[in-house]
Amino acid sequence: MVSVMIAISHALLASKVSLPKPYTQTYTVTAYSTHPSENGGYTISKTGKKLGKGIIAVDPKHIPMGSRIYVPGYGWGVAEDIGGAIKGKHIDVCMPSRHSVSRWGRKKIQITIYPKKHK
Repeated sequence: MVSVMIAISHALLASKVSLPKPYTQTYTVTAYSTHPSENGGYTISKTGKKLGKGIIAVDPKHIPMGSRIYVPGYGWGVAEDIGGAIKGKHIDVCMPSRHSVSRWGRKKIQITIYPKKHK
C-alpha cells in the first residue's frame, strides 16, 4: 500500500514539474584559454568560477546562463561566461592552454543544450 502511494505521488510530482527539454542546434564554436591576456586580465568567469575546461562563454539571449552544454570533441561544459564577440549562435569553450585553442580553431557543429530552468 505504501509503495503504491509513493508511486502515485511521484507520478503526480512528475506531471507538475515542467523541465526545459534539451535541444540540438548548429553553433559556431571557438575557443579561448585561461591566460589573462585573452580575457581582458580576468581569471574568473562572469558567474565567478575559475576559468578552465568546462566553462563555456555564451550569448545569454540565446543560451541561459547555467545551462549544461555538450560539445562534440570538447565534452560537457556549463554556460558560465560571456564575451564581447560572443553573439547569437556562437559559443566559446575554455581550454587550458593557448596551444589547445590553436588546435581547436573555429568549427560549425551541432551542440546539445540542456537549458537551466529559471526560478
